[in-house]
Amino acid sequence: MMHGLYDEDPRAPDFDRFADRLALLARELSVLKPDILVLQEFANSPVAGYPDVRVVLMDALGPDYRMVFGEAGSTRINEGTLGRMTITRLPVVSAANRPIFQGRSAHRVTVQTKGGVIDIYNVHLEGPELVGHQELEVVRLLTFIDSAGRNQNPVILAGDFNSRPGDAALVRVAQLGFRDVAAEKYDVTCEKAGDPGCTRATAPSLVNNLRNLADIRIDYMFVRGGLDIDLKTVSAAPFLNRPLQTDTRELLWVSDHIGIQATFEVVRQPALRPGARLAPRGCEVALASPPPASAPRAAFLRREDDDDQDGLA
Repeated sequence: MMHGLYDEDPRAPDFDRFADRLALLARELSVLKPDILVLQEFANSPVAGYPDVRVVLMDALGPDYRMVFGEAGSTRINEGTLGRMTITRLPVVSAANRPIFQGRSAHRVTVQTKGGVIDIYNVHLEGPELVGHQELEVVRLLTFIDSAGRNQNPVILAGDFNSRPGDAALVRVAQLGFRDVAAEKYDVTCEKAGDPGCTRATAPSLVNNLRNLADIRIDYMFVRGGLDIDLKTVSAAPFLNRPLQTDTRELLWVSDHIGIQATFEVVRQPALRPGARLAPRGCEVALASPPPASAPRAAFLRREDDDDQDGLA
């Protein structure tokens, strides 16, 4: 969600009208009541005059929900200023936060469902102006996902990848067995502003604008089945791809990004035949091309121990 700390839309003063936009999001969530919600650009420690996002969203969702915050660029859970927030009403088993680039990290929350545990990864990769960095971040992300035996769990991987379809970073994701949830269920064409697959407006206009200005596709939700459990995509649709009406009858876009709403069915994987072996998932990954000069020069990222953290909110 566009945090508004930089006042990017000159027609929307006071943190890009964040307080009003947050109220609209809270209103939608109070009706939807999702099992899992992942947010990027989450301001965990409000500055003066900025709303307390935790309080507003928890008031809307209710006491059954639990918040797990991962600070950008660090290992801290439920501490820090700006990062990603995962909110769920499912029991939280564990969480971890792994730096994958300067100022960027991947945030995992493992939840218990009736069918088994699911790992949820909430990410926000480096901006598209730094070409090549996203692939390096994804290599580190995928190593984090498949470290310490976690490749046996089903995975939901969602967020702002700052990568367009066909970019090397997304090719990496597909090569390790992840499915593009939106592409499974609706038209993700993004050739011009307003096309159904576009997820971000490069020049946001938040107030009293009927037009969908989203002109690039950089936000995704991917899933991959586990050893015993698969996630079947029942439905998927764009989330908040239209402006909402405020109490004063203004039209206001909740964000400069359009989200993805999906429903999954937890199903058991078919049993392996006697003597059959699982295909490797690839915990060791080589970069296809050298990383940018400012990035670490290591060609391989090897398996690392996971770093589950307690002290969850």
